[in-house]
Amino acid sequence: MNFAPALLVNGPFGTDVVIDGVAGRAIFDEAYAEAFDVAGSAPRLTYRVADFPSVARGQAVTVGARSFKTAAVPEPDGTGMAVVRLHQA
Repeated sequence: MNFAPALLVNGPFGTDVVIDGVAGRAIFDEAYAEAFDVAGSAPRLTYRVADFPSVARGQAVTVGARSFKTAAVPEPDGTGMAVVRLHQA
């Protein structure tokens, strides 16, 4: 069993989130992004698939007091983790 994903999400990098009404922990990242001379941010969540097995495009996501929607289908990485891109709700 690979314990690294659980350690990352439940450790200092994880934060409490709610995805489509399901509470859990994930790693929230809001990196700087620039495309076609337009700057902004690219928020995303990295999470354990076992914690949120049915994430789909268009679902509501809450991170702290901020609201998002999933912008795409999740991208699993083959280790039990997945990344889903978000946009402001």
